[in-house]
Amino acid sequence: MLRDLNQLGGSVSWFNKINGEVKVLPVMLHPSRTCDAQGTPPLGMRVVTPAKFELLREAVTKFAHALAANPGSWADEQAVSVQLTQHKLTGNLFNTYSEAARTTA
Repeated sequence: MLRDLNQLGGSVSWFNKINGEVKVLPVMLHPSRTCDAQGTPPLGMRVVTPAKFELLREAVTKFAHALAANPGSWADEQAVSVQLTQHKLTGNLFNTYSEAARTTA
């Protein structure tokens, strides 16, 4: 059960004050996506659970291999962007590797 959400929530609050025009995606790696009744998850919080972590690890490995297969692609913004999108590693596609945090009733 997620208990210590204060640090993540504080970081999100600080980031929003500094970069209000940028959308934040709060993410935590944890065995459970269920938050303690006394904890308040930041809006839109996602949790990378063990099963989702394996999917994420595979995607990051494939991403790195794809860029390594083409010399110079690490320095090519478009090539990196294509690989990030293809492997669902952008913020709007990250739900593939995480679950929404849920609160206890």
